[in-house]
Amino acid sequence: MNNDIKMEATATRRAGLERFTFPDDSKPYFVLDLANDLPASFAGGSLNIDAAKGRITIGGRWGSRFVYLIVRDISLI
Repeated sequence: MNNDIKMEATATRRAGLERFTFPDDSKPYFVLDLANDLPASFAGGSLNIDAAKGRITIGGRWGSRFVYLIVRDISLI
């Protein structure tokens, strides 16, 4: 499907960075599925939404790994 959304990604051994660019005439949205933890390894975490800065931060432990995610430069409805 060609929806003109541009996705760029890069990764290192312990980190990844993704950028999504949406067409100017579109209303972009993004869905994070935090409930689909098939091995049920989630051991607690936090979610912070700062609408004024357009930033979402998520941190948590899945098994022996700590995962931290920042979504920034977004328009929160």
